[in-house]
Amino acid sequence: MDLFGHSINRIKDVIVSESYSDEITKQTILDVFARSRYILDPHSAIGYLGLKKYAENAKDEFCGMVLATAHPAKFNEVVEQVIDKKIELPEQLFACLNKEKKSKRLINDFFVFKDFLMA
Repeated sequence: MDLFGHSINRIKDVIVSESYSDEITKQTILDVFARSRYILDPHSAIGYLGLKKYAENAKDEFCGMVLATAHPAKFNEVVEQVIDKKIELPEQLFACLNKEKKSKRLINDFFVFKDFLMA
């Protein structure tokens, strides 16, 4: 909100969002894999769909990119079923997924959160 002078209208002028069903997301994972052999995770597939729609509606020349949000193996139950292929779990991801989970409860205050991150 600080970046936009606490104006919802200014935010809406700059930030767009989309949502997609599980079925469309799965179909996108399959389509991209069939076309390029690249394996999208579900969240990245939604980002890809959003960028594709934005580009189709852009009034000016447009160039964009989607940054993957996770390794597809993090969602292997879904992705392997969609592409009908086993996904190798990288060592680093295996190590992360098997670490002890740690959490810290913070109050709902940006500056407390910022201080925690900066510490």
